Amino acid sequence: MKKSFYFIAFFLVNLCFAIPGFSGNYSDNPIIDEAYKKIDLAIKADTEKCIKKENKMSAKMQCGDDILEKYRGEGKIRGTDEYCKKNYSSLNRDKLTELWNNLKAQEKKARVLISGQAVPGEVTASMFKNEVMWVEDRLSSMRKANIKSLGKKLFGN
Repeated sequence: MKKSFYFIAFFLVNLCFAIPGFSGNYSDNPIIDEAYKKIDLAIKADTEKCIKKENKMSAKMQCGDDILEKYRGEGKIRGTDEYCKKNYSSLNRDKLTELWNNLKAQEKKARVLISGQAVPGEVTASMFKNEVMWVEDRLSSMRKANIKSLGKKLFGN
């Protein structure tokens, strides 16, 4: 009896955080990136073309995954490591810090959605979160490299 009570309580608490209205990161207004909107629409069009040309149902079902993987590999899908590497790798520490602040602010305003609910070009809270984590990792790597280089200068290792 106690186990089922704890399970139900745990489930309800988690459900509250999963529902956008209960979380602090929620807005009714989607954040639209116009450049990403073009990519989203191109993905949709390419997927529709692929589905039309395929005869087998299994091949039709694979179309979406294949198209997404292609665009992901090209660094065009927001919130992916490939996108971050393509767009943020060349930034210096100051620019990355500024970007981090902007991404954190946008993350708080973005909608929390289940996959498939986003409108074309929408950057969701989870996409911003992934980009924030990538920038944090990049900044951390830069700090480690600076410390290592300073150590070599000071101690000659």
